[in-house]
Amino acid sequence: MTHGRTPYRAASLVLAASVLLGGCGAAAAGAGTSASIDASATAATPARTLKPVPTEKPLGPHVVAQWRLTNPSFIAFGFGSVWVTDHHNNKITRIDPVSNKVAAVIEGTGSHPEDALEVGSLLWVTGQSDDMVLIDPATNTVTRTIKGDHLFMDYGFKSVWITTRDNHLERFDPTTAEITASIPVGEGEDDCMNDVVATATAVWVISCDTGELIKVDPATNTVVARITFGTLIDQGKAHVGVPAGKGTDSIWIPMQGDEGGGASSGLLRVDPVTSAGSAWLPLKSGLAGDGFNAVTDEAVWLAGSEKYSRVDVATNKISATYPTESGRLKIGISFGSVWLRNYEQELIQRLDVQP
Repeated sequence: MTHGRTPYRAASLVLAASVLLGGCGAAAAGAGTSASIDASATAATPARTLKPVPTEKPLGPHVVAQWRLTNPSFIAFGFGSVWVTDHHNNKITRIDPVSNKVAAVIEGTGSHPEDALEVGSLLWVTGQSDDMVLIDPATNTVTRTIKGDHLFMDYGFKSVWITTRDNHLERFDPTTAEITASIPVGEGEDDCMNDVVATATAVWVISCDTGELIKVDPATNTVVARITFGTLIDQGKAHVGVPAGKGTDSIWIPMQGDEGGGASSGLLRVDPVTSAGSAWLPLKSGLAGDGFNAVTDEAVWLAGSEKYSRVDVATNKISATYPTESGRLKIGISFGSVWLRNYEQELIQRLDVQP
């Protein structure tokens, strides 16, 4: 299963889906909305200096700063901060990337949040028990709770697009936070948890349950194409040469090989203009991990199993691989740094490797 994001989601062209932490039990929604300061960070010099200061315990290779946070499920970037959702305890942690210190812990977020996104003046945080929330970053408080079982989201066509557990894609008006369309994209419950990304021409949903890339027309709010992973992989293999353009011009889908009942393990590149596969990079076992990735104009970063790797967009080849601690990893790029989440180790790390 797969999941991926670019650093700034409103401009995102990365798409994937993930089991993420779906096997965890349900948690009750929190009622509080207060912010508090947490001193649990191991702080160091900001990554742009690339010179960590001494700490009580030595940090790992390339680690500039790190934080021990409970159940870290997602890393988001917005409002000049790094945001880390807690998968069980109805809270989100805000980190200041200038000082490398925790600025606030905001209580009252939803159950099992899989995503967070800057939309206008608010941070949207998904929840799976009628408890998606909107946070005011000026006051670090929850300002609204929205019903529904919401998973992953993106912004495009003046709307917020969010996948749900019951295999729908919901379209929200960002000014009112009201649903303007609910589009069915599958049958029954979504086991893998569909992801979504908005490009310049369409909104795309990936279904790892069925192994499909689903194209939605925002003008009609209807599904207009369903393309199997197998078809896209064959097109990528047949494509001659490396596609021109930036990494953020394409859709990238890292695959473990079990999506849709069977696929190959590798990194798929899709052209959102032609809706066709444009490149395929086979990956060895462990490089795709749980399929989490981040994309810049020059590179695709993969969060593997006990390692993370950089794929050069210009060559479609792995240019570097770095070891790390075991655990389910999530990777992100922002503030001139690579950020790594390790769920089992309850660890967030800021790295000095070149993004």
